[in-house]
Amino acid sequence: MSRSVELAKLSSKGQLVIPKKMRDALNWNTGENVTVELKNDQLILRKIKLEDVLSEAERDWETGNTVRLWPEES
Repeated sequence: MSRSVELAKLSSKGQLVIPKKMRDALNWNTGENVTVELKNDQLILRKIKLEDVLSEAERDWETGNTVRLWPEES
């Protein structure tokens, strides 16, 4: 995919509208789930499907791997 840059504004509630052109290019539709990852000074958004999450969790369970979804409290 080629690089595309658009300007967006953060609302007072912390909401951000992903430009329609980008949603269309990614085939993102209303109500879909997205992961939000903070990596250094970047936010990374990824569309996910519940089936994918369940499949990965099942594979992890079978192999004894665990995934931490939030940091430990200090």
